[in-house]
Amino acid sequence: MLRVIALAAALFLATAVQAQTEGEAKPAAPRDLAGFARWPLERIELTDGRAYEGLILSQSEAFVSFQEVNRRVGRPMYLITRSAIPRASVARLEPLPAEERNVLVERIERFQRRSLQEYLAMANVPLSRGEGRTRPFWLYQSGPWFRAESLADEEWTRQSIVRLEEMFTAFSEILPPRAKPERPLLLRLYDTTSEYRAFLAKLNYRIENPAVYVPSLNLLAAGSEVAVFTERLADLRSKHAALRKKYEQLAADIPQQLQKLAKELDDAGVPVAERKAAVLAAQRRWEQQVAEVTRQISAIENENASQFKQLTRQMDVRLYHEAFHAYLENFVYPQGTCDVPRWLNEGLAQVFEEGILEAGTLRLDAPSRTRLADLQADFARQPRLPLSELLAADGRAFLVAHPGGAETSQRYYLYSWGLAYYLAVREPVLETALLNHYVEKGSKSLDPIARFEALVGMPLEKFESKWREDMQAMKPPAR
Repeated sequence: MLRVIALAAALFLATAVQAQTEGEAKPAAPRDLAGFARWPLERIELTDGRAYEGLILSQSEAFVSFQEVNRRVGRPMYLITRSAIPRASVARLEPLPAEERNVLVERIERFQRRSLQEYLAMANVPLSRGEGRTRPFWLYQSGPWFRAESLADEEWTRQSIVRLEEMFTAFSEILPPRAKPERPLLLRLYDTTSEYRAFLAKLNYRIENPAVYVPSLNLLAAGSEVAVFTERLADLRSKHAALRKKYEQLAADIPQQLQKLAKELDDAGVPVAERKAAVLAAQRRWEQQVAEVTRQISAIENENASQFKQLTRQMDVRLYHEAFHAYLENFVYPQGTCDVPRWLNEGLAQVFEEGILEAGTLRLDAPSRTRLADLQADFARQPRLPLSELLAADGRAFLVAHPGGAETSQRYYLYSWGLAYYLAVREPVLETALLNHYVEKGSKSLDPIARFEALVGMPLEKFESKWREDMQAMKPPAR
């Protein structure tokens, strides 16, 4: 039996290699996903040894203006404009060719206008109203990737549609579409977690995730208290606006109140020096009172804004995770014609969910800090989780269906992330004929270990040793 499996794996590998050399068109070389979203940048070197990368804004005989583009590994991009650098301090300028420079200018402008562009994109989402059994819902029918039904408020509906479409487009640049769905993908949004959980209960799903992809329905569903939180924020802002107005009026009345106090003290025969001291003390007290109330309001609003940003970020991350499952099923490797092992599907979804989306490109240039730390710590645990066990695991192994299942499931997800990140970023096999053959429907009948060995081109024992060593030595992105 083992010899038959080995022969099947050899034939599988030979078929993949033959596909690259015979009738099929040669696929693109594996992409370096860590550098996939790297932008060509212009460069300026100064006579004191400093150098910056970005965009040359302008130059004259006397000065050079430069916009530095900082895209540090694993951290969001930011810009620094360095105006009027003396020409005498410039040792070298490295401009880009005109075509690449135009692309860079467009990307930077898009980044700078990202809030405005999202607002305009949200305003242009063609929504209509549909009548549900209990209440109306928002309907979106003309998207390139999915259609949507939403019981959520209009703002969150529009924002979710815009961000998901941008993410699907970013997915397509890394894993180009090679299939078309038999029926349209549907996005369904619920504005409360209770409604979302009621939906899950009908499917007999017992999960805590705020989003889920249901392949049998080709449905991407999500539920959140974002709308409720938005309403609370709006109510709080309204109350704060009224309070601010009250204290602004108090501040405007301070001069008049001080004059009144001074007159009362004068009428009472208080000496001039004491009157001035009392008026000055009253002025400071009232001004401090106004400043303290304003400070407290700002602190509360900043804290609420931070919580809201964290809430929406958590929601977006989970939605992006499930959206990747939906994208892979609908446009790349549908179940009807392909077999994507669960470890690969869940692993890639975790890798992609934490990508940094900037100006339409998805950056995957750094491992997850928490997942990497957890994986490195788990390597020292006993009993050890061998890759052979992960590769052979079916979908049920990832579910929490029995006592102790949560720990096992978490380990499987963690190792799936580590393996997928390594193969996608460190030792890329995406976009190769080997990956396409690895997920072919017929490959499911192969032994999972032999199947994986054909994908990576080496015995599992050798690969696992190298993988563990490399992942253990990997450094997290700087804070």
